[in-house]
Amino acid sequence: MAAQLINGDPPTATSLADDLHAVAEILLRLPSPAALVRAALASRRWRQIASSPGFLRRYRSRHTSSPLLGLYVPRSHAGLPSFQLADSVRSDRALAKFVRAGDFNLTVLESHPEWRLLDCHNSRRLLSRDESRAVYNPVSGHEPLWLPLPQNSPLEGTFISECLLQGHCDNEASFRVVSVQHRGCDQMVRAAEYDSCTRQWRRHQWVKNINRPQHDQAMHAGRLIFWRYEDTSLLLLDTATVEFSILGLPFTFFQPSMYAIGDTVDGVCCLVGLVGSLKNLHLQVWLLKEDGVTKTWEPEKKVPVSQVLGRDAQLHQVHVVTNGVALLAGDRCHQFAINLKKMCIDAEFECSTLGYPLQMP
Repeated sequence: MAAQLINGDPPTATSLADDLHAVAEILLRLPSPAALVRAALASRRWRQIASSPGFLRRYRSRHTSSPLLGLYVPRSHAGLPSFQLADSVRSDRALAKFVRAGDFNLTVLESHPEWRLLDCHNSRRLLSRDESRAVYNPVSGHEPLWLPLPQNSPLEGTFISECLLQGHCDNEASFRVVSVQHRGCDQMVRAAEYDSCTRQWRRHQWVKNINRPQHDQAMHAGRLIFWRYEDTSLLLLDTATVEFSILGLPFTFFQPSMYAIGDTVDGVCCLVGLVGSLKNLHLQVWLLKEDGVTKTWEPEKKVPVSQVLGRDAQLHQVHVVTNGVALLAGDRCHQFAINLKKMCIDAEFECSTLGYPLQMP
């Protein structure tokens, strides 16, 4: 491509693709996420490459640490969520500059009291405003993608939750929104799925004999979506086959808020829970093992909370687990972002409501 520019020839699509591939290969060889951030700031194009899901999967296979940038915190009285920066970002000039280059305060979205944060996946946010839905990536700064409302709404029945997932097609920028509805009188549940590649909703069949989950908040890892179903079980939706099933919990928790499901930094589905007595509380991690259609939880590690936090602390909830980070809630709105690989604190926050972590993509 350089030779073409010297000779005055316009770049072709092939040469441009080769050039982007070369940039990606250079970025992959950078020694740390901090070095990647500094390089990504060189240009908007480099930042787009460095934040694409395909590139990030390859980079994380070599570098398993991804800096935590902060929390998105829903406001108590609705409206756009606020972004609370992690202290480690404030002290790192490259990370701070990376955040300033994005739109982490969601300024491209017009302020309105009806905005609600529905879900997060990687750097994307799924938000609602009245009956509209928008998917926005504050890292890329692109315009939000608005989901068209279907002519015959697939959201009939009692609404449970909506989840933002990676898309089916090869386009790394693709995404899916999976909405699950329940009809209590018939004890039936079904999924409706929006695919950004086709820009269409698809309604799946109703499934009988499934009660509404005890809690509507969904938890997801890869293709799997979970709900807290009963005291000892989960409702599971495999979005690859669009099949619902009931999966047992590996432990009987004192309260449903004492555990959450997400993925490890390697993309493995995991369950993170608080077990034991208040005076001898432990943080335990189970991994989901799949053998054909059989799914089982296998314990991976168990560490005293006092060892993880470095001090005694009153914890009462595992709020969310994503990409190897678990957000634990304590008293006085104190929240701890725990690195599950190292079993240590990545960041601490004090927020009026529970937040949602945002890591460097």
